[in-house]
Amino acid sequence: MLLPAHGVTIVLLPGLAGVSGFVLGALIFACGLFLWSSPHLHAPIGVAAVVLSLASFVTTNVGGLVIGLLLGVLGGSLGFAWATPRSGHGSG
Repeated sequence: MLLPAHGVTIVLLPGLAGVSGFVLGALIFACGLFLWSSPHLHAPIGVAAVVLSLASFVTTNVGGLVIGLLLGVLGGSLGFAWATPRSGHGSG
């Protein structure tokens, strides 16, 4: 109850910015879980994570104060570029 009195407006965002922040954050989190649970789909899930992160720049609080945007783009790009090791091709 004291947050509005102290001028902290980043914590509670009413309206479209608040809702889209939670929705996009949940979708990016789901992309991370899908990358972990099904690595064979790394390319489309990585692209989806990057697109959702870039969408957060426009729809939310400047992409989660730019930190969330950068982490989402970095994680999505690493997920896209992820190559699973092939069996039988060891060093030796």
